Amino acid sequence: MKLSIAFFTIVLAAANVPTPGWLGMGYVYRTRTDAGRTTGWLQILNVEPNGPAAKGGLRARDIVTHLDGKPLVARDQLAMIQLLRRIRPGQRVRLSVRRGENTIPMVVTAAPMNGAQERLWREGLEYEQQRAKP
Repeated sequence: MKLSIAFFTIVLAAANVPTPGWLGMGYVYRTRTDAGRTTGWLQILNVEPNGPAAKGGLRARDIVTHLDGKPLVARDQLAMIQLLRRIRPGQRVRLSVRRGENTIPMVVTAAPMNGAQERLWREGLEYEQQRAKP
């Protein structure tokens, strides 16, 4: 069994990349490969009070396994960022969330980022792009 961990801060970068919607959560992206099958999930570390994730019902320690009905599997951290950056302000995102033994469907509506959030997002994207270069 292989376990890999990548930390994601909702921050990214590249001058020509559109700003994604803000979900208001911090998380760790994890994958596990068992018998040749890879599964992935987001472990929620924190939820911004009154942010989109909190309004949708997400809590710290929740595990997000699916986004809009699709399993969360990406080859690496940058690929997960690229998946999440497709979310636009105002977009409703369906999540499958494991909380303890229960799986709970949730909907989070992405909000627009403010200027400080966007700057952090772009810096984080640039960092992940640099890390991904061979």
